[in-house]
Amino acid sequence: RYRNFVEFSSESIWCMELDVPMPVSLSIDEKLEHLKKHAYCSEINDTCVRNLQLESRDQLLGQRLKYFVPDDQPQRTEELRQLMLAGGNTKGQETRIRMRDGSDHWFVRTVNAVQEGDVILRLWGVAREVTGRKILEQQIRALSARRESLLEQERARISREIHDDLGQQLTAIKIQLAALVEHEEVVKSPCAGAMKEMLCQIGDAITSTKRIATDLRPAVLDHFGLAAAVEWHSREFSKNTGLPCDCDVEEGLDPGRDRSIAIFRILQESLTNTFRHAKATEVMVTLIKESDEVVLRVSDNGVGIPETRTPQVVGGLGLIGMRERAAELGGKLHISSRPGKGTAVEVRFALRETQPYIYPKEQV
Repeated sequence: RYRNFVEFSSESIWCMELDVPMPVSLSIDEKLEHLKKHAYCSEINDTCVRNLQLESRDQLLGQRLKYFVPDDQPQRTEELRQLMLAGGNTKGQETRIRMRDGSDHWFVRTVNAVQEGDVILRLWGVAREVTGRKILEQQIRALSARRESLLEQERARISREIHDDLGQQLTAIKIQLAALVEHEEVVKSPCAGAMKEMLCQIGDAITSTKRIATDLRPAVLDHFGLAAAVEWHSREFSKNTGLPCDCDVEEGLDPGRDRSIAIFRILQESLTNTFRHAKATEVMVTLIKESDEVVLRVSDNGVGIPETRTPQVVGGLGLIGMRERAAELGGKLHISSRPGKGTAVEVRFALRETQPYIYPKEQV
């Protein structure tokens, strides 16, 4: 029964046997070295052979784990490290493999360690190909990203026109009216007070025009970069709301134009949600680099999101909107909250593209 299940399964199944059992008491680094030295492929079914575009299972049977986790592909070592941190058991891990014909295929895999006493004897893995789903997701997100890009271009265009055209016209009217109000005949006129009131209203209109243009597309983001824009918006938020906002920014981070815009929009939405819903007394904004990722965190000490409530929309973009904005550009957004303990929004973008597993040269 076991043999038939493995052989006729529609999913890829494989086993890595350890010729020297691995003590679970080893450190993570010691486990990695032990696996690379003593684990070898002892089982692989026909589905796995087909999915990996191999000619026969003999191409992998007997190969040591180091063959599958080469030193020149550090991402594979990191995946193995995460597996060991999870005790040798993972579920639903997604990985990308570059096939012998140069095409990329995606798989979702589950790995289970077989343990006897205080040693691990082998690792069983099951993988399901999800290439079709991933391609569809990429196409949908590409369309959505294109939509957002066009929207940002239109915002920038409208912002420039408001600033350069309407703003300048209002300023010219203010200058002319100010000169007129100071004219001797106007000073003595009964309408002098009304004209001064008009002058104040025009000043307010100019201020509103600048604010609207800045909200549409902050010039600081285009001219000085993401770090400066995050610091500027945090200060503006604190000044406009009276809510203390501590900002810690690492200089020199450049995730690219589109990702910088996405991070800035998520920051705007997060701070808006904090002001509207959190009832917080302080906010913390950080923009840092962790490993090969740029990370934005916005946290507060407010009331948090109630456990009985799973809001579909918070503010303009909402939780789903912020996640989608991040996902469109390969980022990940995580929101954590506890009632009475505040809320934290974290978005991560890789500074370089995740590389697929590539077969060793002798297999290509």
